[in-house]
Amino acid sequence: MLELPHQTILGAAAIQDPTAGPMHIIGNLPFNVATPLLLQWLRMLSERQGLFSKSDIWMTLMFQKEVAQRLTAEPSTAHRGRLAVMTQSLCHAKTVYQVPSSVFVPRPKVDASVVQLKPKLPFTSRMESDVYSALEGVLRVYFTKRRKTVGNITRQLSKELCLPDSVLADMESIVDFKARPEDITTEQFWKVAELFVKRKIAL
Repeated sequence: MLELPHQTILGAAAIQDPTAGPMHIIGNLPFNVATPLLLQWLRMLSERQGLFSKSDIWMTLMFQKEVAQRLTAEPSTAHRGRLAVMTQSLCHAKTVYQVPSSVFVPRPKVDASVVQLKPKLPFTSRMESDVYSALEGVLRVYFTKRRKTVGNITRQLSKELCLPDSVLADMESIVDFKARPEDITTEQFWKVAELFVKRKIAL
């Protein structure tokens, strides 16, 4: 097993010639860097860079319990947000077990959870990678106004960007305008991002 200080984790993940065969990344991530580190790894996965150029790489990682809940949250649940959609657009995510704070020395103030992340089927085109990039902007717009309905957010965005009515019609065919952002599925958000890429809408 390869042990690395957390400062060198990103460098290790950027290896350009990963060994053949399945690869499994296992880690107890420092709580203070776990989320930005995961987001950077997801970006690498979307671009098929470094270790993430492989289709048979998966991850089992320990996070603060609250972060794990946000990663695995289903639509219409309390922890549903940007992190869940970003993660689940690329990976199957599930909590495999809980780790109480009492097992650590010194004991932290929070419990932990171990989450397994298994990448979905590889992207087949550059456009799909572009959609993931667009998805980041889409989620930022919708989840910063999460108490508003999707319709209100979309109509406000349409005014700000001077979007044609046809875009609003396409959006309404994808998502329920009466719903709130946390009610929208990962697949629906992906289709919205795909629409933005096809219509060349930049956020």
